[in-house]
Amino acid sequence: MENPSKLILCLLIILIYGCQQRSDTGKVSEKSVPISLIQTDSSVKKTAADDSPGMIARADESNTKDSSKINPLPMFISGKRFQDLSLPSIDLKADSSTEARVSLSVLGASMIASEIKDTLRVRMYNYTSDTLTTGLHYTVEFQDQGKWNKVSPPENVGFEDLGYGILPFTARDFLVALFPDRHNYRSGKYRVLKRYHLRDYSRSKRKYEIFVEFEIE
Repeated sequence: MENPSKLILCLLIILIYGCQQRSDTGKVSEKSVPISLIQTDSSVKKTAADDSPGMIARADESNTKDSSKINPLPMFISGKRFQDLSLPSIDLKADSSTEARVSLSVLGASMIASEIKDTLRVRMYNYTSDTLTTGLHYTVEFQDQGKWNKVSPPENVGFEDLGYGILPFTARDFLVALFPDRHNYRSGKYRVLKRYHLRDYSRSKRKYEIFVEFEIE
């Protein structure tokens, strides 16, 4: 039988060697864990924000200034919602003394600057022997020191490309949007302009323009 002291010494050596191996393995596995890029980015961003508390405020102010320069969103005027297609044409009386012409008039009572409505109604008259075609397009202008300046529609407004035929010696009404929320109407002289063309437009490519003046008190 072997010496018990030698046996105990061997067991202690084996135990110490096993503990050391487990310790080394733990260190290796700990070093082999990769660093998360997400965590790294998060810590860097947090540090930058903490070090420069004024950066967020300046960025917000910059965004506010930029947003104030953004143009209004585009708007679209469609025939279905803006023009009453069920509105019948108005027959006009003709005689030998009637002058051949196309004219425009503003319907309704006089307008007051402080009581401007969203729209006004105009009527286009066709006192000719030809059928004319017009659309939803219009322009409202204000006379300022002898010069006509456009006030409606705003630049961001578009129109549906529709053609409305007006037969000889008939008239038709159209709505004109004033956009009083976009323009401050004051007392003075205004005018509405509309364009039209005749049946030979495909050949002549000629457009005509008429206008009617009105006043706002």
